[in-house]
Amino acid sequence: MNDSPSSRFPEVDLDTATALQREVAEEIRSGPRKAVIGPFIPLLHAPELARRIQRVGEYLRFESSLPKDVLECAILTVARRWRSGFEWKIHSELALKAGVPAEVVDGLAGDAAAPSLPKPYREVVDFCRAALDTGDVGDPRFGEMRERRGEQGVLELLTVCGYYSTLAMYLNTARITE
Repeated sequence: MNDSPSSRFPEVDLDTATALQREVAEEIRSGPRKAVIGPFIPLLHAPELARRIQRVGEYLRFESSLPKDVLECAILTVARRWRSGFEWKIHSELALKAGVPAEVVDGLAGDAAAPSLPKPYREVVDFCRAALDTGDVGDPRFGEMRERRGEQGVLELLTVCGYYSTLAMYLNTARITE
């Protein structure tokens, strides 16, 4: 079997798509993403799931209480953990635009040890790596992040870890790397 993106999850032809597929594609295109790309290509095969997943992501990317640089640092941590080339490409550019220093982006690309990164990025990377590695964050990291970001920020960071892990799995399984 050929493992190309088109053989695993062929792009939905909107001319022959179901009404729900067309509706969800239009919702995505008319929202802040402006296009059906990346993980939303295979997700259109499950349009209601695509609708709900993209709404969570829309909240995280465009309405989260997290500062944009912290958010993008967390997303890069997830992208690197799952070796998601598509997520990395998109979000490394967004991270730089959000003010994440290039040395932090480069450090994450090289799997730098968190202690070598400057605050607040070190704390975010430590927190996210713990969540991704064990599904839990120990008391010291939890307390530190709660003090810095509040309960909402902690929950949003955990959701970033889960949401972008989910997208990475869609992308990796669909063989979407760029």
